[in-house]
Amino acid sequence: MSISINDQSGSPDGPSIAEMFATYASGINTSNYTSAYALLSPHAQTLSSFDAFSQGEASSYIVTLSVSAVTHTGTQDSAEVAFTSVQDPAAGGTGQTCSNWSMTYTLIPDGASWLIDTASPHPGSPAPC
Repeated sequence: MSISINDQSGSPDGPSIAEMFATYASGINTSNYTSAYALLSPHAQTLSSFDAFSQGEASSYIVTLSVSAVTHTGTQDSAEVAFTSVQDPAAGGTGQTCSNWSMTYTLIPDGASWLIDTASPHPGSPAPC
């Protein structure tokens, strides 16, 4: 199963942000947690060890992901992202095996790409599919 990623932001940074999320999701979907974890900023990596990250994502599969808005502020961007994941009930929101997520990510530049610095779910997220 391949993931569907799209950028609807209209931002000049949108395509590169969507590409970063495609790489991140691919790492999770293929159990290449090293590549997904490498897309977390040093700050984000202090919040979760690699082992905790990989265990937390072990049953997850991201099915769709859409970048709906990007706001540039100073040296970082904020991205509004919606995605659908399937996972073991213990890893989903309130025992969900399929979850619709609505998140705000703070991203910092890393050369020609981006790193995830913070991630905040919107109220009511995740919702069951």
